[in-house]
Amino acid sequence: MQYEDLKVFLPKKILDAHVHILHKDSWKDGYVFKPDDYKMIFNLHFGVPEYMEQMSQLLPQQEMSVNVFGCPEVGIDLADADAFTGSFVDGERVFGMALVSPRDSAEALLARMRSGQLIGYKPYQSFASYNKPLKDVELFDMMTSEQLEMANHYGWATTVHIPRQERLADELNLKQMEAWVKRYPNVKFIFAHLGRSYFLNCIKGRLERFADYGNCYFDTAMVNNDRVLEYAFRHFPVSRLVFGTDSPIALLPGKSVEINDQYVYMMGRANCHIGTSLDASASGLAFTSFYYEQLNGIMVAAEYAGLDATQVEAFFYGNAFKLFKEASKWLN
Repeated sequence: MQYEDLKVFLPKKILDAHVHILHKDSWKDGYVFKPDDYKMIFNLHFGVPEYMEQMSQLLPQQEMSVNVFGCPEVGIDLADADAFTGSFVDGERVFGMALVSPRDSAEALLARMRSGQLIGYKPYQSFASYNKPLKDVELFDMMTSEQLEMANHYGWATTVHIPRQERLADELNLKQMEAWVKRYPNVKFIFAHLGRSYFLNCIKGRLERFADYGNCYFDTAMVNNDRVLEYAFRHFPVSRLVFGTDSPIALLPGKSVEINDQYVYMMGRANCHIGTSLDASASGLAFTSFYYEQLNGIMVAAEYAGLDATQVEAFFYGNAFKLFKEASKWLN
C-alpha cells in the first residue's frame, strides 16, 4: 500500500487518541526486558517529538495531534511516567492521561493529575494483578470506586483495555462495562481496541449494547480488520468512535490476521514479539506497518459502511478533540 492511496481519503487533521510514550528513567531499578521486547527497538525512549518525527515521514500532509500515556507494565514507576506525559501536554495538540493502579490513593492521583495537567486515566489489568492471577483480573479490579468517583466529579476520560481472555465476547466484561457507564455518567469511557475485537465474531452482536450510552466511546487502536471496522461503523454511533493506533507498537512492520475466530500478529521484523505473534520476517512478504494497515482497513471499512467526508473527519479528529476538551474543563 502506498501513501498515495490515502491522500484523498484522509482529512487534513488527525488526532491519534491512543499513543504510549516511553521514558528510560521511568522503569524501576532491576526491571529486566526480554530481548524480543518491542521497546528495545526504540531504546526505551519514545516521546511526542519522536512520534511527530515518525508522522512527518508516514503522513506528511496531515496535521497531527495526540493523546498520550505511559507504558502500562508492572515494572514502571507510575509517578515518573505521568510526569513525562505531563511534560508534553499543551491542551490543544497534546493531551495526556495518568497511568492508574488500584493501589493509588485518590490524593496522590489527584496531585499527579494536577501537576501534569492530565485529563483522565489509563488503567491496565497488570496493575491489578498483585492479588490474583492476571487471567482472573476483572474490570472492577482495575480501578477503585474512589478513583472512579473522583473521575466522575471532574468529568475525566479513561481509556480502558478490558481484561479476560474472551474480551468483548465475555459476558462478565459486558456487564461490568455497562455498570461503569451507568454508575459514572460524567466519566468518558473509551474502551480501547474496539473492546480488543481483532476478529469479527468477537464484536458481533455486542457493540450495539453500548450504542445508547452517551459517555461510552471506543477507539480503534491496532484494529486493521476491515470487517470489524465496518461492523463498528454500521452498528455504533460514528460520533463516539475515535481513531487510535497504539503507537509506537503500530510503527512496527506487521499486520493482524483473522484465523478461525482468532487473530495473530504477523511480524515483519525478526526478534520482536507483541502479544500473540508469529515471525514472518523471512516470508518474503513486503510489510508496511501496523499503522498503515490500520489506515487501509479504516479506508475500506468507511467506504463499505457509506461514511461521508464529515463522518470521516469527525472519526479522525473531531470526536476525540471534543471529548478531550470536555475532559480538560476541570483545569480551567
